[in-house]
Amino acid sequence: MEDIEILSNVNFAGNEMWRIITLFVIITFSYLLSKVISYFLNRAIPSLEESGKHILATAFRAFTRTLTFVLVMLGIRLSMFILIIPQPLDEFIYITTSVLVIIAIATIIYRLTEAVDTWLHSYSSDKADQLDAMLTPVVGRTLRVVIIILALLQIAQTVSDQELTHILAGLGVGGLAVAFASQEAIRNFFGSLMIFSDKPFNIDDWVMIDGMNASVEEVGIRSTRIRTFDGNQVIIPNGELMNKTITNVQKRPFVRRWANIEITYDTPPEKVQEALDIIRDVLSGFSSHMPPDRPPRIYFEDFKEYSLSILMVYWFTPPSYWEFVEVNDKINKEIFRRFNEAEISFAFPTQTLHLAGDPKRALNIGNRSGS
Repeated sequence: MEDIEILSNVNFAGNEMWRIITLFVIITFSYLLSKVISYFLNRAIPSLEESGKHILATAFRAFTRTLTFVLVMLGIRLSMFILIIPQPLDEFIYITTSVLVIIAIATIIYRLTEAVDTWLHSYSSDKADQLDAMLTPVVGRTLRVVIIILALLQIAQTVSDQELTHILAGLGVGGLAVAFASQEAIRNFFGSLMIFSDKPFNIDDWVMIDGMNASVEEVGIRSTRIRTFDGNQVIIPNGELMNKTITNVQKRPFVRRWANIEITYDTPPEKVQEALDIIRDVLSGFSSHMPPDRPPRIYFEDFKEYSLSILMVYWFTPPSYWEFVEVNDKINKEIFRRFNEAEISFAFPTQTLHLAGDPKRALNIGNRSGS
């Protein structure tokens, strides 16, 4: 009893021993409670993943990463009401612990945005329009920026002990200077809004920008990343991008082929007609790749300098470039084979010279008489 009485009389900076012990008990309890909750949450995550509840699993995973920090900070904040703190330190410790609690709560909310990302990904994957896939990373980043800004404003209010409206008014004066200094950033931000509203392309679309053939990798708040076909990554500010001419090759409904097949001038008329029939017959074998409302066009088009020109035009669908190239390969080989069988010769630039002394091609030069 005497030992207990002695301990109860012991004080530290004006605090009895029981207050000190209670402080450590609360902090220890907060720590242990966080570990117990995290243990059960981590045990539940695999079963949630297996049952397809990916959003809840992501929320649990994010929650466990910051739970210890949050509960310990709340425990420390609660313990401050038990201790007797000297007046000069009271306000400092109160502000410090309040700021730590704000940071702890903001951290856990910041982590929980991962669940929002998971939900947006699952939502956009069910959509044919990939605009949602572009919005997903932007929404996640915007939420994180908003959380940080709100946390900083709350910390500023706690430290300064002023109304939030007064703080915002003070920031407004400095905000004008910042706005002038960040005109480019604002321009890029509004450029990103234009991209999301106009929908000039989606993620993975094949586009042509400034003569570059590339696929769209990512659309952010400030810039858009594209990957050229030779492997280079190009980053274009959104404000600049919206002033460029963008050709979205991916959104074309078909691929058109316009070709001239040249045959020699010594081809007789019946063979010219046979060449037209061969081309029509070859293309009919690939009719499943050609839209019904756009049948192939084959005509004896023109008498050129070195050849008789046959025009061949057809439209290919679906508009996949490599499928288009593969079908072109088959069509070219079949036309080449059928022309060889029919003894129809392809033309190439040639010149025929007639010699004056050639007995097979006599060149008669009339006599000129003069007065």
